[in-house]
Amino acid sequence: MNILGINWGAHDNAAALVRDGMVVAAAEEERFNRIKHAPYAYPLRAAAYCLHEAGIRVEDVNEVVFSFHPTLQLGASILHTARFFPRGAFVTLAELVRRVWYAGSSMYSDYFLHLTRRTRRFWVPHHTAHAASACFAAPFERSAVLIVDGVGEWPVTTAFRAEGSQLERLRQISYPNSIGFLYSAFTEYLGFEPFDAEYKVMGLAAYGDPSRYRQQLREIVTLEADGLYRLDLSYFNFQYDYGRSTWYNPQKMQEVFGPPWSKDVLPDQRCADIAAALQERTEETLFHIADWLHATTGMENLCMAGGVALNSVANGKLLRRGPFRQIYIQGAANDAGCALGAALYRAVAVHKQPRQPLRHLYFGPGYSTSEVETALQATHMPYRRVEDPAATAARLLTENKIVGWYQGRLEFGPRALGNRSILGDPRQEDMKERINAAIKFREPFRPFAPSVLAERASEFFTDIEDSPFMILVTDVRPEKRAVVPAITHVDGTGRLHTVERETNPLYWQLIHAFGELTGVPMVLNTSFNVRGQPIVNTPSEALATFYTSGLDALVMDTFLVEK
Repeated sequence: MNILGINWGAHDNAAALVRDGMVVAAAEEERFNRIKHAPYAYPLRAAAYCLHEAGIRVEDVNEVVFSFHPTLQLGASILHTARFFPRGAFVTLAELVRRVWYAGSSMYSDYFLHLTRRTRRFWVPHHTAHAASACFAAPFERSAVLIVDGVGEWPVTTAFRAEGSQLERLRQISYPNSIGFLYSAFTEYLGFEPFDAEYKVMGLAAYGDPSRYRQQLREIVTLEADGLYRLDLSYFNFQYDYGRSTWYNPQKMQEVFGPPWSKDVLPDQRCADIAAALQERTEETLFHIADWLHATTGMENLCMAGGVALNSVANGKLLRRGPFRQIYIQGAANDAGCALGAALYRAVAVHKQPRQPLRHLYFGPGYSTSEVETALQATHMPYRRVEDPAATAARLLTENKIVGWYQGRLEFGPRALGNRSILGDPRQEDMKERINAAIKFREPFRPFAPSVLAERASEFFTDIEDSPFMILVTDVRPEKRAVVPAITHVDGTGRLHTVERETNPLYWQLIHAFGELTGVPMVLNTSFNVRGQPIVNTPSEALATFYTSGLDALVMDTFLVEK
């Protein structure tokens, strides 16, 4: 049975193809239309790729599943108007438009994909799709599941119990008490783009002192009995305007925290302290919910998804703190992963098909050696074939070169996991600044991640040895911080990416070869793109980024290009 999952609507639009419970292909639309997050774009090219990768036609698709249920909790949005009338009426109007939009998803799919009448169409609740993307991809037979994001149909936080193919909803917290929107509102207040740059605030938090604004954040987010919480909405506008104006209340925020920060100026210490207090309260809230969920379910394993589950600092602390012994966070925990989750829900929960624990996310397009060489020839620039791409890249890294690494199938989700990566020597203290200045043009407070051989991660990092999706932050061992300064954040941590030989043998060989040369089985890894652009997909895009940036070398398939 071929099931096509579609996430379509606000952002991170994507498609995924599941055949008999096994993931065949998955990709975000942004990787094809080259617009970051692909806002409001129907994932036509992503869906077409999935069908092509599966070797099927539209007529062979048995079900198309959408990751939003247009009629679910419609009444709650209408009640919202009464609660916040008259300003809240705009939210209800926006919700009605959004739900009509989603209700028409089947019609749009018929138009874009030319679906046949034999293809059945289904809608899965948004948080159910998030939950399925995690628990039906996890190695656990039984787990608690926690979804925290901006908003689904109306839920903002939902807890589930998963056993086998069963997914039972235990509780939900509804809009507008959204931890996701809380973080987005502060992201905008601190001068960044909401729904895009929350990870920058997370990185900035390491430079701040949370005690300065701790009490203010505790007043904004009140923790209540039995894992519940609520927001002081006087600080925000999203309950009224749904993003039409600022997400925060300028008058209230300025009164408590001072004037909002300009987007054109780097954050100062005040901003870092606010970010630190926000991050701390977000972590405390997640711990509070997790404690209740553990006590309620008695489960030892936790699965997480939703935009807030991309907060790798909180994730790492939750794993180290407990009470859950193991945590699985599927790497595409954002809305793109809902395309995968919607398809997996129908396959596993409805059709009782066997599920496939996911240890990697290499489900995007790959290109043959001949296609790569054709793109190289089109540049009319010199290149050469190399016998051992991994050894070649490792040698270049020891020469202090910044290397583009383009191999195999594109990663699904927001992280570059060793197939579309820019690599550097983690031992070089200035490597972070060099990559920022020459290629990424990022804020200087943002860290770069390490890719380390899974079997040797414990030599450099404490507590966490398994992080295949680069979604957990942990401490770099104190004695190793001077050895790998380029990947060690200001607070002594690193966003760990463990590389297994079985899941990515070529990337493993590169890191192993670098380790043989240097004694450090690790490389600095960041996504193959420049600021404001999605990760590269095609060979031509990789070459364009190489020639227009400060990359020193590019290893593509079995070819080497140098400047």
